[in-house]
Amino acid sequence: TSAIGVIRVSGRDCIEIVEKCFNRSLKDKKGNTLTHGYIVDPMTGKKVYVPSSYEEKQMQRALLQFTKPENFGAVGDGITDDTDAVRAAIAAAVSDNKIVLLSQIYRITDMIDIDDPVKILGINGSYFVDNWSEANPWTSVIGYDYRPMFRVNSTHNVVFNGVGFKGTVTTSSAINYVADIMVNNSTDVDIVNCWFDSCAANVNVWFNSCRNCHANSNRINYYKMHGISAFSSRYIYICNNIITESRCVEY
Repeated sequence: TSAIGVIRVSGRDCIEIVEKCFNRSLKDKKGNTLTHGYIVDPMTGKKVYVPSSYEEKQMQRALLQFTKPENFGAVGDGITDDTDAVRAAIAAAVSDNKIVLLSQIYRITDMIDIDDPVKILGINGSYFVDNWSEANPWTSVIGYDYRPMFRVNSTHNVVFNGVGFKGTVTTSSAINYVADIMVNNSTDVDIVNCWFDSCAANVNVWFNSCRNCHANSNRINYYKMHGISAFSSRYIYICNNIITESRCVEY
């Protein structure tokens, strides 16, 4: 467990970070694979598992690779507008070759462009909340003009891993925006282990004129038109997704 800069992460989160970043399961001294429940947050003062020096180095190395929206003023309560803080965290990650680490709930009220390679990693069930409501539809905020929540433009090596997208839509006739993640003219974009629930987007994940992209192991519940769409694209790998309702995947 470590605090580096303004990033403080509990023991169970360190394990999750190491597993996702290094694709390696940590083990205790008896060789048993650790689960998140075995580690107790040291801030409580309770006894915690002491990792080996190798494991500790992995944790330290992992934490040093991250930047968080909270570093740039995000509140992460799901109510405050955190759009600019998320933008700044992505820009910093691109500039410093780091990973954006999400651990809270972030309300997004405008489109966020991603024009460079970057990885966005969610832990603790973190997610983005769309700004749609009957009183404040996104059409009055960003306009229904093919602007999604996140737009990946003409780039490569972009990853969304473990990120959630949540809305408050309960009717299929709700006014909506075009997509949660729109990927345009890009290669090697991976959207994995993410979840989408009751979002106001017409399409949750939209690939347009892309190559060698993946949408794997995602969970999509209550989508407007299509859970995942791919147009004018080649080698788009869509597998192991759990998608409810009928119009799930469109090519």
